Amino acid sequence: MTKDKWLSVTEVARQAHLKDAAVHTYLEEFAEFIPRLDCDDVIRISSEAVNIIKVIADLQKEGQDLAEISVILEGKSDMTFESAEESALIYINLGNSLISLVNKQAEALRQMVELYHSLAFVLSRTGNFIKYLTTSGQAKAAAPHK
Repeated sequence: MTKDKWLSVTEVARQAHLKDAAVHTYLEEFAEFIPRLDCDDVIRISSEAVNIIKVIADLQKEGQDLAEISVILEGKSDMTFESAEESALIYINLGNSLISLVNKQAEALRQMVELYHSLAFVLSRTGNFIKYLTTSGQAKAAAPHK
């Protein structure tokens, strides 16, 4: 099993000697053949996909239409991953990473809530102290001087 590297569209385009727009087109038209991760607005493409994208570009230059290229790629399905297990492992690792991130965020939020509770307690005590100082100062000022 190879360790997959995830590349940006620009990096894939550079390695495949294509324009970014062509890579985006191939991502749309041949999504089932190109391993990718979409996170928010960021697309990451498997480094293994560079060869697939080069094959698509070469076939298109030879005059093959999209349907013909799809049929050819289906016959070369071993190009995408060494096995279905490897593909599943990538998504399992991604899921585990997301779970870890969510757990860390939950812990950070819990700590923030504790901090806000402590801050509210301190502010309440400070307010009471200021009120005490104000009222004790007024009482002394209202007392008759001897």
